[in-house]
Amino acid sequence: MCFVDMRTEEASGKEAVKLSDLAIYTKLSLPLTYTAKNNFGYPSCDGARSFVRKRLGYAFEGDTDDSLYVRIDGILKTNIPHADEIVLVISSFVGHACSVLRKRDLTRFTVPVRRRIQSQDFGTVTIMSLDHGTSRIGFPIVDTHDRESGDPLKFNLDDLLKLTKSRMAPWEVEFEDVHWWTVFPVTLTFVNELIIIHLVGQRLVEQFSYKDRIFLCGINLGLMDAHNLAWKLLWYERKGAKNMLLGTYNEERRSIAEQVIDLDKKLVSYAALKAPRGFSPGLNSTFAKELNYTMMRFAGFSCGTGIEYNDSFLNAIDYDMPPPASGRGLKPGQRAPDHWVATYPSGQATQIHTEMPHTGCFYLLIFVGDLVYNMGRIQTLVEHLSSDGSFMRRFGGGIENTESFSVLFVTTTTGFDNSRTKELADSLSTAPFKMIADKHEGKVGGMHALYGVDDELGAVVVIRPDGWTGAWAILDRYQKVDDYFAEFLESQCDIR
Repeated sequence: MCFVDMRTEEASGKEAVKLSDLAIYTKLSLPLTYTAKNNFGYPSCDGARSFVRKRLGYAFEGDTDDSLYVRIDGILKTNIPHADEIVLVISSFVGHACSVLRKRDLTRFTVPVRRRIQSQDFGTVTIMSLDHGTSRIGFPIVDTHDRESGDPLKFNLDDLLKLTKSRMAPWEVEFEDVHWWTVFPVTLTFVNELIIIHLVGQRLVEQFSYKDRIFLCGINLGLMDAHNLAWKLLWYERKGAKNMLLGTYNEERRSIAEQVIDLDKKLVSYAALKAPRGFSPGLNSTFAKELNYTMMRFAGFSCGTGIEYNDSFLNAIDYDMPPPASGRGLKPGQRAPDHWVATYPSGQATQIHTEMPHTGCFYLLIFVGDLVYNMGRIQTLVEHLSSDGSFMRRFGGGIENTESFSVLFVTTTTGFDNSRTKELADSLSTAPFKMIADKHEGKVGGMHALYGVDDELGAVVVIRPDGWTGAWAILDRYQKVDDYFAEFLESQCDIR
């Protein structure tokens, strides 16, 4: 599948790969050539050894440490207490082991194997449970080279099963049935730079291969990666975004890939009881404590919600902004946090993320604080949003088009002393607008505080289609939002 200019031609039967403005791919089983004008993603490929990636000439950066990993899937029998509930178990005497529950009552054991280890008692044992009654266990295997010849040792299944039992002592671990096993090295690499992005076939694979051995965050970051690319494709192809928007995919995802690699190196070192580069332990610290602390500290990053993107035109930090009212606040490049609020006028409890479904549009959270105090500012802003000079008219086709921009007013006002205030509230909750009361279980202003908004100053917060914050401006400086969108969007009259 290609987004634009898709056509078929007779093929010569030879493999065709061309890197230019037009990328041509030949499916060898069929006499057809697919030609695409704009190309995004990877055509059904993954891994640093991918044939397609090699043919397209993508260079990978990174390195390989001295670890191998073993994985075993099967039916596990053990006397470990609450084995189906365990998240992390650490032993300071043996290597790190990770046991993960999988489908159909299978258990996968993940085992890192250090190539050159001098101690028989080395590393940390880690057990991790997944769903469906399956488990994953991993640990370092000592002395993977012959002590006399120095040649690498070859491990068979019986060797691995014996090592699994010894590493899990004093608990008993036995595989009643082994369904699959493998031994493999892990190379921590990523594409140095991706200028032409390719999308062909039925599968889109992210640019960076997130393969970490301890944190198990690959699928989370992979989904974030796909979402990051998808909304940018949508806006480029159908909503008039400039080509520069596509370049932010490489910029944002590369930084995340680098963080994954650095974090994985550190965690693997702790699990193997060795100091990572630049290691400065605290008083009475141990490798087990450092491992646990690092996993807790980067838990948000692991699940994807703690990812932060660097300052750019897409994550526009205004350094002239006053400091957050709550002392914490929210800055562009961070994920917009969720919070309980109430719909207007029904007062039904809901979450702000529920009010911002992922439909490909930008959301504008307009924090207006007290309606009476900010009435003049609110009316001025609404008039601007309805004008021909507003970004909603220039880049979204008009205020009525909520497919590109959706406006949610957030107020701390929960009661109305006069008809004028009630009239304003009704107008802010009438399509195409929606109004949310910042109130939950009797507490008012929690979302304003969470986002760092002063009740009197108010704020306009731009939420990107992927849920990350794009821009932040106080209510009186709403023109900065127009400038923000003008940076990477074409006027509607200029859309191809």
